[in-house]
Amino acid sequence: GQLAVNSVAARSLGASALKPEKSRSINLGLVAQPWDRFNLTVDAYRIEIRDRIIQGGTYTGATAINALTAAGISLPTGLSSVSASYFANGVDTRTQGVDVVATYTTNLGAGRIDWDLGANVNTNSILRTAVDTNGRPLLNAQQAGYLTTSTPKNKVILGGVWSQGPWGVSLHA
Repeated sequence: GQLAVNSVAARSLGASALKPEKSRSINLGLVAQPWDRFNLTVDAYRIEIRDRIIQGGTYTGATAINALTAAGISLPTGLSSVSASYFANGVDTRTQGVDVVATYTTNLGAGRIDWDLGANVNTNSILRTAVDTNGRPLLNAQQAGYLTTSTPKNKVILGGVWSQGPWGVSLHA
């Protein structure tokens, strides 16, 4: 089960009160129109989050059962597996990357096509992993992997929008 941080069961597993997350970001952008009908933007960023709230403190088996029963939670007999977790200020993270967007307009008969190319490259990393009040890490390998790899490192989108009067068609890949 997902336990409230201030519950007896979560406290017995090592939970402590949640603190607000704190973030710091640095951004640098460039906008250019080097040719007629061609626009280019480049944005670089770095975002650090301290005391990031994660689902941490995940326990299974006897440890979870003991915490739940000590808190007065009765469990049905015959359970094959039991897990308990709580939210915690478990990690400090950093995300940094670059976004590039280029657009170019061409005429097509009575209409026009606005071509666009967008690319993003970024990395997510864990700077610090916290421990619970019992000295156990709040983040396991699976959770760490999710935080660092759940979003693509690279992305490219190519497409265009044809428009004529009130009509428009968009195609992107």
